[in-house]
Amino acid sequence: MGGLGVVEQGPGVGGEVGRVVEVDAMNGDEMDMVRSTLVEWRETSHKTFEEVTARLPKTRAREEPGPGMMAAMTFFDPLAGKSVASVKDITKAAEVWDAYDARLDGPAPMPFFYPSVRYENWWGSGVHMQELHALAQNHGIPVAWTPPADVLQDLVRADAEHGAKLMVLEVAEDEIRSLCHAMLRECTSSWLKVDTEAATHVLAAWDDGHLQAGACLALAAAEDVMFSVARVERKKKYPGLTRAASRPVRGNSWLVDEQIVLTPIEPLFTSYFPERNDPIPENLSRHAVLHRLPLEHLNKGHSIIAIMLLISLLRQAEEDARHAEADAHEYEYD
Repeated sequence: MGGLGVVEQGPGVGGEVGRVVEVDAMNGDEMDMVRSTLVEWRETSHKTFEEVTARLPKTRAREEPGPGMMAAMTFFDPLAGKSVASVKDITKAAEVWDAYDARLDGPAPMPFFYPSVRYENWWGSGVHMQELHALAQNHGIPVAWTPPADVLQDLVRADAEHGAKLMVLEVAEDEIRSLCHAMLRECTSSWLKVDTEAATHVLAAWDDGHLQAGACLALAAAEDVMFSVARVERKKKYPGLTRAASRPVRGNSWLVDEQIVLTPIEPLFTSYFPERNDPIPENLSRHAVLHRLPLEHLNKGHSIIAIMLLISLLRQAEEDARHAEADAHEYEYD
């Protein structure tokens, strides 16, 4: 995407989402004209979108902004200022929220209802759920709770080759580690005390520059959390876990789809038998790390994925624990 897009949504259209007008490279005067046009439209309810934007150039934007181009898009939250909304309204608004790209639109506060339908780290990524699901399914990269929105966008836009995805993670290492720390601080349930202690040691190792050591501990520590979040009995072992991870996401829903937390687990458990001279899987492989430990496989990118997976699952377990505790508290007072 490039250029500037004007989303048709304002007082004259009752909050409905319409088409996008994209304009190509603009100088300062042209940008001022666009901004004044948007102000006029937002403040003038008797004019249609077409009437107000008729004087704007409607050329298709280039794929990527070239030198001197200004890439921006004006974002309007269809539920701005509302503290009550129907399921239908929230579901419809989620489609608009998915298109919000903080790099193009600039900073915008997270809508009040956003966490009920999307993971908070998706806000501002401009990436849709199906793209995130494909990233997790094809590359084993966690997308729920971590990494940050701009990293998600870079991951989706990077070349499809697995090494390109790993390079994005390596470049964003510090940013990802910072968010992992923030997510771990939110894990306060007494039910997760042992797991959070292990994760604390994992992040400490990462902080001290021992990324591979932290990754090995993360893979070991994540196992119990996987079964808990997947709601799979431990006796069913890994086939039950991978079946749970392989279920499709629901797409746009009025509830956040927790299935996407589990999705990276399926490629993690890809079959690998070194005694049969199996090739090492391209994606991070638990079996390769714990049964053979080829250090070239446990590279920097895969090590980051291992730690992200533990934090993602642990933060989801915290969310589940909060809901369970809230339900128990409500039951006590019924």
